[in-house]
Amino acid sequence: MLENSPKLWANYYHDKRPDTHKYDYGHGVAVSGMEMTGATILASKAALRCGLGLLSISAPRELHSIYKTSVYEALVKDAAELEDILDDDRVTTCLIGQGAAPDEKTKKTVLKCLEFMRKKGGRCILDAGALSSFEDEPEELFDALYPHCILTPHEREFAKLFGEIDRREQAIEQAIGKAGCTIVLKGSETLIASPGEETILNDVSSAWLATGGTGDVLSGILLGLSGFLGEKISTHLLAASAVWFHGKSGIEAGVALCASDLPDYLPALIEEVIKKEF
Repeated sequence: MLENSPKLWANYYHDKRPDTHKYDYGHGVAVSGMEMTGATILASKAALRCGLGLLSISAPRELHSIYKTSVYEALVKDAAELEDILDDDRVTTCLIGQGAAPDEKTKKTVLKCLEFMRKKGGRCILDAGALSSFEDEPEELFDALYPHCILTPHEREFAKLFGEIDRREQAIEQAIGKAGCTIVLKGSETLIASPGEETILNDVSSAWLATGGTGDVLSGILLGLSGFLGEKISTHLLAASAVWFHGKSGIEAGVALCASDLPDYLPALIEEVIKKEF
């Protein structure tokens, strides 16, 4: 097992070049559910703080005013047009599940996102409700997943899909055999595992991250870095770097942090990695 450190992935981090434009750094889509809009707001702000070129939020029309007045940089689009949004050739990454209810509607939306992103070879990040909605039929999810997907379960969500955990390392190795993609098993020591790769252990963290909304920030970091770094980095190392930045931002934020504090620490941390000053 490898210990997570910028030494594993920092060489993929470089400053933006002056001859580039926003689409060179990815167009990410955050798919909102009807519940807990704060989750998508947290994820969106984290994504934008990680160098993402353009962010679209797919949301029910009745929620548009919330997102338009809280995430100024995002394009807010109608959830009824999700297929058209994902069909845009410039969309590179999709995030779904943050703040979503674990129900049949979420399940159908997840399968739609996976179908479109798989066709174009883009990444799809599944969090929270996107995972729990398949509790009764995990095989349906496994059949739809592909290697560029990233699952971000905590232990209870993991158990709903893969069974109860005895030994975490053994459990995640068995899980990637079923899922066929990258899994980030969150905890005080987070594990990052992908098929054919050595599992990475991240212990760069803060106990103060045990508060609501911090998982949404992690999913947003994954979305943002996926756009910023593109295909030059493997999904495995992308996930490892996102987990490190998340934990490090928690350390920087200190005692009694709120999830909304974390995105503000990300630019300086990313700059340190770009300059190899870690």
